[in-house]
Amino acid sequence: MLHVVSRQPAGSALPPLLLVHGACASVACWEAHFMDWFAARGAACFAFDLRGHGASDGRDRLQDFRIADYVEDLRQVAAGLPSTPVLVGHSMGGLVVQKYLETGAARGAVLLASSPVGGMLRDGLRLMVRHPRAFARASAARRLGQVYRDEAVLRAVLLTPETPEEVLQQCMEQLGEESWRAIQDLNFVLPRPASVKVPVQVLGGALDNMVSPKSVRRTAAAYGVPCMLFPRMAHMLNLEPGWENVAAAILDWVRRLGAGTPA
Repeated sequence: MLHVVSRQPAGSALPPLLLVHGACASVACWEAHFMDWFAARGAACFAFDLRGHGASDGRDRLQDFRIADYVEDLRQVAAGLPSTPVLVGHSMGGLVVQKYLETGAARGAVLLASSPVGGMLRDGLRLMVRHPRAFARASAARRLGQVYRDEAVLRAVLLTPETPEEVLQQCMEQLGEESWRAIQDLNFVLPRPASVKVPVQVLGGALDNMVSPKSVRRTAAAYGVPCMLFPRMAHMLNLEPGWENVAAAILDWVRRLGAGTPA
């Protein structure tokens, strides 16, 4: 069974938001700020733990799962919502959203520091060159979560040098393990933008070392939309200082989408 959380303000006229977390994460990354912020502004929002993550079933079988399994999780949750949602996918969750959109229904999609249309191989190799010991240990153990047990590496990969220590500690507490099979899928299970028929918003961090600004721009270009890069922010756009600006950009886009005029 999948663990689903929601915030549902009365009388919302906006399409609901369905939030999809990234690798090693859980609904905690959305509950920290985004969900209450959206609800306070009249937007219903839902989030769920992918199978094997957080409070969802399957933690003992996590290493069996692939991106295709996570797409089915998204399909299941979306089908149970009161109306067709706008999807928001962060990091690996962005790939899950993109693969779902090839056949699934949505009002639109926000790709937030998303795994790019060309896959993570280029960005992943760059990270391995910069942090060879951390990634060598993770590769040998087939456990990506080991990378995030080192504070210096976590900061360098996911945050900025200026990110407050309390945010770094929050990340370390929230991030768990990920399916190594799903991580490998990030390199080779590629989106098909031509199959996506709904509006897409592409957002990223100007200082992101996980999904580089170049990769964000390539994704935006593939969908024929502009990209928005947030200055002084890195990969964890839903947790870092400045997250309110990210949430506001999403909500403004959703409001325009609801009015039939997406920016």
